[in-house]
Amino acid sequence: MKKTVRIAALMLVLVMTVFVLASCGNKPKGEYTAKVEIAGQSVETTYDFGGKNYTCTVKTTFLGTVNTEVTEGTYEIIEAEDGSLEIALTVDDKTSTFTYEKADEYIKIGGVQYNKVK
Repeated sequence: MKKTVRIAALMLVLVMTVFVLASCGNKPKGEYTAKVEIAGQSVETTYDFGGKNYTCTVKTTFLGTVNTEVTEGTYEIIEAEDGSLEIALTVDDKTSTFTYEKADEYIKIGGVQYNKVK
């Protein structure tokens, strides 16, 4: 009896481990950035993901003036009906959904590639 309970407990732990690893595999973690520069003017967007929260910092340089906007919110990775992934970004009860792709060194949100910084 003890051996059966021990085997069942071990199997339960293994199944739970698989589910935990599978559930966090596609979530972004850390800081990702993308920069577009044209004729000395630029827009740099940085996403910092941690837990279920994110911070988006947009730094715009135009004619020598630097403007920085910071937005904080929550996010959720959603699997679409066709198997592709989407990311839902929520700020102040307003949610926007974009296509999402994750690789080791970058993520893509809405087709824009953000490279991993840290």
